[in-house]
Amino acid sequence: MMTISTILLKLVRSIWALPVSCTVVPLIVDDQHSGAVVAFRDISKQETMEKQLRWQATHDHLTNLYNRRYFENHLEKEIRDSQRTGIMGAMIYLDLDRFKYVNDTAGHETGDRMLLEISRVLSKMLRRNDVIARIGGDEFAILIKNVDSVLATSLANEYRSALSNISINGGQQIYHVHASFGVAMMDDENMTAG
Repeated sequence: MMTISTILLKLVRSIWALPVSCTVVPLIVDDQHSGAVVAFRDISKQETMEKQLRWQATHDHLTNLYNRRYFENHLEKEIRDSQRTGIMGAMIYLDLDRFKYVNDTAGHETGDRMLLEISRVLSKMLRRNDVIARIGGDEFAILIKNVDSVLATSLANEYRSALSNISINGGQQIYHVHASFGVAMMDDENMTAG
């Protein structure tokens, strides 16, 4: 059974296109229950802030990719799903080679531009249900679903090839992206995200 405040809240939200909270307080006059006072409050700023906080808790601030926390939680879920359904998945891990050298010689701004370009290229290549995250300063992970080891290795090689075509101008020098890759299949029934 719905309360009066729930009914009023649904009515107001259907009329107005903004989120509101509803408070209903009994109105007592001369010790008699004479009705109720209904107050609505615009909570759109609060909802926007909560949405931003949820986003910040799961995303990397520079690249806008998922962060390590989100990825590890998602990976745990995918491993359980894979063990339950038998549909194989894999994780592609990549670590940029000599990224500290880029930051040290060309500056962090150049390093950040490199990370942004890598993120853009990898995100553009993702299949619809795959998930990418920046899990460290120069480390990325891609969760790929419904693959066997041949397809997983092929996708990792496609990512590697795409990254090798990236070059970033660092003032006096052009920096090319090189990365080390690893592929882990979710084929062990005792596997954990760790």
